[in-house]
Amino acid sequence: LASCLAVLAEAAREHAERPELLHEVADRVAFRIRATEDIFRFLPSKAGLPFGGGTLWGLICESPPLVAGVLIRRLFVERVGEDFPLTEVQTDQVMWSLGEQSRNVGLLELVSRCPSARSLYGQRGMLGHAIQALELTRGFVLQAPASRTETDRAFMSTTAGVYGMCDGDANFFREPDFFRSILEVLLCRDCQAWPAAALRKTDDFGEAIRRASLLTLEIGGRLTAFPAVIARAYAFLSSVVYQAFIPASAGNTSAGEGLWIIVDVLAASEVGNFAEAVLEVGRKNRLHSPSDVLEAREELFARRRPDGDGGRLGRGRGHAPDAARLAVCHVLLLLLRLCKLSQHLGGQPESFRHRALASLSASCRPC
Repeated sequence: LASCLAVLAEAAREHAERPELLHEVADRVAFRIRATEDIFRFLPSKAGLPFGGGTLWGLICESPPLVAGVLIRRLFVERVGEDFPLTEVQTDQVMWSLGEQSRNVGLLELVSRCPSARSLYGQRGMLGHAIQALELTRGFVLQAPASRTETDRAFMSTTAGVYGMCDGDANFFREPDFFRSILEVLLCRDCQAWPAAALRKTDDFGEAIRRASLLTLEIGGRLTAFPAVIARAYAFLSSVVYQAFIPASAGNTSAGEGLWIIVDVLAASEVGNFAEAVLEVGRKNRLHSPSDVLEAREELFARRRPDGDGGRLGRGRGHAPDAARLAVCHVLLLLLRLCKLSQHLGGQPESFRHRALASLSASCRPC
């Protein structure tokens, strides 16, 4: 384990900007980790205290966010599963690290996968941390190479290609995964109380929810090639927009301005294309039978192989058959709530209202 830590520390320094190479190195040494406790165990070294304080978890925490995400994906997720438990002591250590390394957005990859960590995150009301994570993620997405944000196809190493692995089968952590992990945390059961609390608490709390909504749309506009991530963004927006912006009907200027920014972005930017695609699917597909749902899922979340063989590739988590049905529900709910909110304000863009209502009337056909 001590040699594993040394190898990963060196790889983290050399491949901080190349997650695919770092993942390969982690893949070669991950077999040395027999239990999750090994990641938190202190590993003495004759060469002095290594980077990270002598533990694999310390290395993850003190590394750049992208490195942390890659190591969590390989050492936790790929080893024990998409959702995994931690002991109470381990969960407390994770939450403490989240406070100490508040700018390490990659740690939310672990929080999003661990039920006990998600629960504590929501119970402690860490909305401020989530806002900061969204702000940092916006910067990471803007600075990321186009190859990591313009397609939802993952990386593929030369060695993997030799052994017949398609890049669609790979599961490397990259910048859009920051956004996905934040959204999954915000959508967890214990965080669902935050929007309702915005109505009961001071307007500062409501302003934070509104800020989270605007950041979600802004980041989503940069990741339109990731339909599964955009679907999560719509799920979050549909759950918070009404509680966050209902003060607009009472004359809250800030809430009113934020509402129309959201309306304008959905009406004029590429992130609104997903809503149009969902409405188009709903117009011609009633989603009654399993085959209908699978067909809708293919249209919303799949892409054809570039070699022209006509095959379809899945896209990671969130592609269960119900994903398509939920996407339709959340998009419709968001548009309906925006239309309801817009009735309380003057000066709304008529083009958006007409387009939204026309799309809704075409897709929500009577049974």
